[in-house]
Amino acid sequence: MTPYYEDDFVTIYHGDCRDVLPIVSPVDLIVTDPPYGVGYDYGDGTDDSPERHWPWMLDTLEIMRAASPQVVFTHRQEALFRLPRPDKVCVWHKPFALGYAIRGWMAHWEPIFVYGADVTLRNNAGKKAASNDAFSFSTIPNRHGHPAEKPLEFMQALIGVFSGNVCDPFMGSGTTLVAAKNLGRKAIGIEIEERYCEIAAKRCSQEVLRL
Repeated sequence: MTPYYEDDFVTIYHGDCRDVLPIVSPVDLIVTDPPYGVGYDYGDGTDDSPERHWPWMLDTLEIMRAASPQVVFTHRQEALFRLPRPDKVCVWHKPFALGYAIRGWMAHWEPIFVYGADVTLRNNAGKKAASNDAFSFSTIPNRHGHPAEKPLEFMQALIGVFSGNVCDPFMGSGTTLVAAKNLGRKAIGIEIEERYCEIAAKRCSQEVLRL
């Protein structure tokens, strides 16, 4: 399969992750931010409707777990009751959250699902950090043309407690890839919407500065 973009650290594929993941697997670590089923308009290739989301998410989770021994992703709180029981649940605390509201409630935290990874998390020095399961980073305004962009600092902190090179099957504007590159990790990104592939490629082609 021909990459959309490639450099010494990052490889980007334009396509549906359900088709691409079996080709590029196995991968060390999946860290991603899939659609949440809240009706966001990502583009013609993505159906984020609530009524179709959960069957799709269950199928996609199975594909991700077959592709990697470690699968880590954010999702909304309802997913705690919809998805198979993870090995660990971490928390993204987002003070003064900007984003969607469910039934009038604005979520100021989201679960982070961890499947298959060592549930004793480690810090960047490789030492045990069992308390390092909560990440406090405020949400950010849309900076790169994606409606649900995660903070770069948050994704970098999240990747930092797990081992291995990174794959993001829902790459969006490429924040996970930039975070991995900042940490000196190789990364694979997959994205079904070509406009986001172009944004991510431009971000990854720029010089990366360690935070």
